Amino acid sequence: MLWLLIPMGFALAYRRGFFDEMSLAAYGFSLGIAWVFYARDQFQISQVSIRWVLGALPLLFFIRDPLIYARADLNAFKTPLLIAVLSISISQLFRGKSFSIPLQLFGTLGIALMVFLVPWFSPRPWIDVWVVQYESAEALLDGQNPYAIEYTDIYRRGKNPRQRSALYYPYPPLTLLFNVAGYLAGDTRFAFITLHLLSGVLLYLIARNLSITRPLDWFSLWMLLPVGPFFAEQAWNDSLVVFLFALVAFLQSRRRDDLAQWGIGFLFAAKQSALGFAPLLLFPILTKWLKTGSWEPKAILRLALPFLVTFGVFAAIDFPNLIRGTITYHLGTPFRPDGLTIGALFMRLGGSAPSGVWNPIVLLSTSVICMYSIYRRGFRPDRWFIAMGLVYWSTLLVSKHAFCNYYYTVHFLLILGCLWGASNSSHRWTIPVTHSEAAADDDEMSVR
Repeated sequence: MLWLLIPMGFALAYRRGFFDEMSLAAYGFSLGIAWVFYARDQFQISQVSIRWVLGALPLLFFIRDPLIYARADLNAFKTPLLIAVLSISISQLFRGKSFSIPLQLFGTLGIALMVFLVPWFSPRPWIDVWVVQYESAEALLDGQNPYAIEYTDIYRRGKNPRQRSALYYPYPPLTLLFNVAGYLAGDTRFAFITLHLLSGVLLYLIARNLSITRPLDWFSLWMLLPVGPFFAEQAWNDSLVVFLFALVAFLQSRRRDDLAQWGIGFLFAAKQSALGFAPLLLFPILTKWLKTGSWEPKAILRLALPFLVTFGVFAAIDFPNLIRGTITYHLGTPFRPDGLTIGALFMRLGGSAPSGVWNPIVLLSTSVICMYSIYRRGFRPDRWFIAMGLVYWSTLLVSKHAFCNYYYTVHFLLILGCLWGASNSSHRWTIPVTHSEAAADDDEMSVR
């Protein structure tokens, strides 16, 4: 299943997450194959498949330039980046040799360094996300409510650089903390780039906790996301969601389910799209409570408190503007014909914009299918993370807009699920099972 990262990476790299028939076909093909693997419960990952994927992914960095708003000679950024990615590819040709791991480590850290330096090479990206992040941090530090101010609309301001428009702060309050942290460091993007890199470090630590051979491979896989530098340049904050998924998985690998529940609570507070994961995120915990007949007040507190506190503060200050920015604004956004979705294809074939009803239908139906599958087969982290990736992936293809930053999360969940599939751990997510179920899963894992 890990090899799907290659066509998925191509789909993102070819047009940087914007619509293209070939990119959509690559994603559609990959999604169909992924569902087949999930239906057959095949998540085994061999060292051979990891080697080939690590060797091939660097080639995708040659499809497009890594940045689009670089202030100077792009080669000053591109050359060391390509040296780093090719180092990983070359290291796989000599896998097993004494210098293979140091060479792979050099390439992985080299990519991480270049991604971290993106704000220096591209200091002023022409995207509203960065402007809103920057101005919201300024407002908060100035004692203003970021949900009650208007932001500079860089796409409509014309000749007047100070013209304001009704562009709201569209993200949950939790993101404001990272906006401010990055702003104080010199650029709001530094905070979210750091989360992107820490997610790779957590993959490495999870692999070590699960006693997986060569844990560096999983850090390298995430750094080889071909649109990683572009994602960093565009100031997208989806790395917060990815980091929290990585943190939940890390705590799970340490068998700290109580702390992992805090991570899930912060996931709900991180971004509106994370609420789409709610059925699968809560399903294991609710199933345990139903099986045992006991409800855990502390668990409910862990799951709800991050959301209630972060939203509650701004709701108490100005509830209407909070709702306007985080809910109403999104409900009113139009269908995007340049999104990497099936609806965009229909419009190009002469059809009309698809109805928004398909989004909840696909979300709920695929969630139910995955929950039923997990319930029948038993709870295991690889099934759990891959299920969330498939549900989100399927939903994105029928949504009114989906771009690079949306599919970014899908890529990480696939890597995370494959990481657990490569382990020999049968640790389950807070669910007590019968002896026969546990024995069956132990036998299954032993053949991996």
